Amino acid sequence: MNSEVGVWNSEVDVWNLKIGVRNLKVDVWNLEVGAYNSKVSVRNSEVGAYNSKVGL
Repeated sequence: MNSEVGVWNSEVDVWNLKIGVRNLKVDVWNLEVGAYNSKVSVRNSEVGAYNSKVGL
């Protein structure tokens, strides 16, 4: 019974996804600037990854 409700809700999620995908076009365009800036973030993440070894 509960799985049936879950499947029904997934249909709503899929319907909403259409709006999300349409908006994604704008996000992808802006991502060009983000990807350029991410070069600095990736370089800084090396320090974060190093510190995470201690956390693990």
